[in-house]
Amino acid sequence: MLPDNTTTVKNDTTQVKKRLAVGTKVTYKKAVYKITRSTSKSAEVTLLYIKSKKVKKFTIPTKIKLSDGRKAKVTGIAKKAFNKRKKLKRIVIKSKYLKKKKIAKNAFYGLSKKAKIKVPKKKRKVYQRWFRAKKLSKKIKIYS
Repeated sequence: MLPDNTTTVKNDTTQVKKRLAVGTKVTYKKAVYKITRSTSKSAEVTLLYIKSKKVKKFTIPTKIKLSDGRKAKVTGIAKKAFNKRKKLKRIVIKSKYLKKKKIAKNAFYGLSKKAKIKVPKKKRKVYQRWFRAKKLSKKIKIYS
C-alpha cells in the first residue's frame, strides 16, 4: 500500500513513482520527518518528532529512504522534536549534514536532564556549540 502523497502512474507496462513534494511528512522507523528540499535524485528532511513517548534510545540517521526510492539527508531538527520524551535517555546523531539554521530554537525542549547525546567525532565541537545555542541544558552530556 502506498502512502497518500505518492501516486503510481502506469506507463505502458512499467510503473513510475511520482516524486514526493516539499512539505510532505514521511514516517521512517520510529520518527516523522518533513521534506524541506527536493531534487530529482535526492532530498533533505527535518526530524519533526518521535512517534513513541516510551522510547529510551533514539538514533537520528545520516539518510533516510523515501517511499519514491530516493535517499534523503537529515539536515534539521524541528521545534520541540523531543518534547514529552522524559524516558528518552540516549540520542545518537549519525548525521553529519545538520545545519545550524535548520535546528529549531527549542528542538531539545522537554528532554530529560539525564539524557546523553552521541554525535560524530569530527562534528562534536560544532554540534555542541549549536545545541547549547538552541537552549540545550548544560546538564545533558554531549560526547563522541
